[in-house]
Amino acid sequence: MATGEGCTTNFQRLLAELEQNELEHPNENNEQNYSLLIALYMLENDLNNARYTWKRAAVCSPASSSELQQVWNCGKRLWEKDYQGFYKALNFNWSERLKPVMFELEGRIRQKMLDLVAFAYTSVSLTDLSAFFGLPENEAVDMVQKLGWAYNQETRMLSPVCRDKSSVAGPSTNDHLERLTKFVNFLETMN
Repeated sequence: MATGEGCTTNFQRLLAELEQNELEHPNENNEQNYSLLIALYMLENDLNNARYTWKRAAVCSPASSSELQQVWNCGKRLWEKDYQGFYKALNFNWSERLKPVMFELEGRIRQKMLDLVAFAYTSVSLTDLSAFFGLPENEAVDMVQKLGWAYNQETRMLSPVCRDKSSVAGPSTNDHLERLTKFVNFLETMN
């Protein structure tokens, strides 16, 4: 599920190029660029920028393409934390330009859900796990058993192996303190 750093760097570079292009040539943006920009923001877990880009795209091209609408449908599901709806919205015939981004996004969301479930649950039903991962039950069981999770066929319950809690816990206290300090300094300069 996890990808290499090179792939992430390429996506970040492409995002920066699209942002720069939008700033330098605001009237030349098309639905394909907006679709890709929204998908890349979702990949970076930047749902606010994805949402604002959707709003700009809707103004620039009111009769938007089905692919642009479907990309935003995925974003809307993520915004609402409707992961089942997200996985259903991913079931679309993506263009060659968007396909790798949407594939990567699916993997990252699935990994995020795996980390959250492993962190938050001592046991989880197979039905719930299948919904969290957007996979058929047999594939969900196979995936987590490879990671060492225990599965009880009688109760249809799984017991996660808690993974590295630092990947789920969020930034460290020092990171929070640094961000808070920068924010307070910014507010002080405003006065």
